[in-house]
Amino acid sequence: MKIRTGATVAWAVLAAGAVQAADVGQDSIDRCIDTLRSEQGAQGGTVLSTEFSEANSLVMLEDASGTSWRCLVSNDGSWAEVTMSGQASGGSSASAEPTTTTEVIRFATGTSGQQVTGTLTPGSSARYVLGAGAGQTLDVEFVNTDPAIEYQVFHPDGSRLAPQTPASQALTVNTFLAGDHVVEVINRGTGDAKFAVYMGLN
Repeated sequence: MKIRTGATVAWAVLAAGAVQAADVGQDSIDRCIDTLRSEQGAQGGTVLSTEFSEANSLVMLEDASGTSWRCLVSNDGSWAEVTMSGQASGGSSASAEPTTTTEVIRFATGTSGQQVTGTLTPGSSARYVLGAGAGQTLDVEFVNTDPAIEYQVFHPDGSRLAPQTPASQALTVNTFLAGDHVVEVINRGTGDAKFAVYMGLN
């Protein structure tokens, strides 16, 4: 679920609770603002949108200079990771705002994996949710994929099972927790990027 605010305000006002997300907690929004302020020196801006996920949530921010930022944050606000998703447009028409989609993967009967293809705009991501039991093996492998694509994997509790990894590197990891695991595919480039990813559980 997303929210949008129309005015540029000081981060201090946002942190005080001027913007409330329907699903993303204020602690998570505040953590994103604090991280952006401390790491990038941003002193004002706008919360563009938020999107809640059981594993972790996404907060899109725009600072006072017009630069947009993507913040991946834990739902309790204990950690946040901020990356730039777009440069200031200088008042001209800007490229499309980065988006995040979420899809639940259900394997066909008699199979243990599935390949998904897609195209992501700059800064956008796609999250694939796979239900897994503790002690299973998760395989992730990309083919015919733009080099700007990276991915990461999250435990059901939102902690990282695998850090951000180039799509050129396949991954095989064990699932230590039972529940919904998330494979997030991210376009780190400046143009649209295509990908094809196989995800399997054994």
